[in-house]
Amino acid sequence: MGGGRPPMPSEEVVKAIERFNELRSPEATARLLGEEGSRLTVEVSGPFCASCGLYDYFDDLAWELRDSLGAEVEVLEVQRVGPESYVAIYEIRGQVERSSKD
Repeated sequence: MGGGRPPMPSEEVVKAIERFNELRSPEATARLLGEEGSRLTVEVSGPFCASCGLYDYFDDLAWELRDSLGAEVEVLEVQRVGPESYVAIYEIRGQVERSSKD
């Protein structure tokens, strides 16, 4: 095997999703659908406050992932898959620099 990224730490991904759900559920609940390489597929569902900034939920999960993984995380795509359900694709990128306080 050459030059690929190491497997993502699934335990850290699960922790980030659990933390997101603690803060956002039942208004928005995340569920990991899959991991492939440096990408995560996550379903986010619930009675969102769409007028309050629907995409804030996806960004909030990206920040939870960043904090848990210690890596940059970008929302690549969000698709509506049901009346109260979206699938988001996240890209895990290079490590973030941590200060000595972390």
